Amino acid sequence: MQFIYHENSGETQLQLNDEAYRYLIKARRQRVDDKVHFRHLNDASLFTYRINFIGKKHADLSLVKSEMISITPEINLHLAWSIIEHKTIEKTLPMLNQLGVEKITFLPADFSQKNIQISFDRLRKILINSCEQCGRSTLMKLEVDDSIEHFLNKNPDTAILDFGGESLSSLKKDNVCFLIGPEGGFSTEERELFEQFQTLSLKTPLILRSECAAIAISSYFNL
Repeated sequence: MQFIYHENSGETQLQLNDEAYRYLIKARRQRVDDKVHFRHLNDASLFTYRINFIGKKHADLSLVKSEMISITPEINLHLAWSIIEHKTIEKTLPMLNQLGVEKITFLPADFSQKNIQISFDRLRKILINSCEQCGRSTLMKLEVDDSIEHFLNKNPDTAILDFGGESLSSLKKDNVCFLIGPEGGFSTEERELFEQFQTLSLKTPLILRSECAAIAISSYFNL
């Protein structure tokens, strides 16, 4: 891990128990006087703590220094992602986080799986673990919108990822928002909404799963 997440990072004294304690003391075998990096992921603050005491169930640390070290995506990539199976979202989210997606808006689509509830608490924990591993200094933003039409009205610069669109090379790599469909693709009614929007497609003739398309478009902006 590049750092440890703790919501109270920045305080003069810090006490670790539970998962953070087990990881540092049992897994990494840190010792008294070792220094460890922490973040609270609200901004670019990086905190260095010294381990002062290690007990059987907790460890006490004291703040050594704090710095502003930002490790964030260079491109403000925003994905509008039609809702799919929650387990699939959970598996894909760490990869999108590492690829630098700034924000995801989950949307219901005509062919979305129904009655899927987004568990933001669980997704936040997944993102925290991903940030600890890859070093990202701020959390990806997550939200839900009511409909594709409502989202497009609020975000008129959105590009649609669909079959038969223009090459991605025609799009500038700057502050980009992409709409990605569900497993069944977009309906005829939804495509009628796209007439005033730029439609783009990947080079492959193969049909991609929704999560694969999200990874592919995110990877493109890292090339």
